[in-house]
Formats: sequence, structure tokens, C-alpha cells
Amino acid sequence: MLLSPPSGMDRVQGLAARLGCSVAVHCERYGRPKAAVMGGVSSLAMTLKAFGGRWDRTERVYVFASWSMLEAALAHCVAHGSDSARVGSGAPATCHARPATHLRLSVSEGSMKK
Repeated sequence: MLLSPPSGMDRVQGLAARLGCSVAVHCERYGRPKAAVMGGVSSLAMTLKAFGGRWDRTERVYVFASWSMLEAALAHCVAHGSDSARVGSGAPATCHARPATHLRLSVSEGSMKK
């Protein structure tokens, strides 16, 4: 089920609008509500996945663990998208960066480098 985003998410909504998308709250059965982006996201799929987005094919949205992760993904797409998206023409941006490959993950018995 999708609900309207909570108040205070104006920056995230603005970033999504610049990319031709919209944001919502995704509520899974017996789970906690999560941030979601929907609309014209097919050209952003690689970047959304790299930032931790998970595709929900039933609702046709990318779901994120937190609003900050969604905001980071959208901000990256706006900053590194095509020239037409940077000038605010409303055209969807295309960006295929893979920021998750530079993360270092901590584990209780040591650290893993990715």
C-alpha cells in the first residue's frame, strides 16, 4: 500500500519532481513504513539499486530503508544526470554510477572491503 509522504519531505519531493518521479510511503504487510519512489524511474534503475533501492514489482516502486537513502540517491541522479535534467527542463535524467562499490562494511569479527 502506498501513502502520501510525511510532512518535512519537501526536499525529497523536489528532487523527485526534477527527475520526473514522485515519492510515497510504502507499507508492507506487517512491516514498518519505508520511503519509496515511483513514476519515471526506469532510466534511474541502476543508480537506485546502487543506493540500496529494492524494486517492488507489485506496487511498481523502488523501496528504500530510509528517507535519507532515498534523498541521497535522488540528489546523486540530479547532480550527475543528463544536461537537460540539470537545467530543470523536467526531462528524466539518466545516471548509472555505482557508489555502493566504494563502501566499507564493518562486521563484528573484522571488516570486509567491497
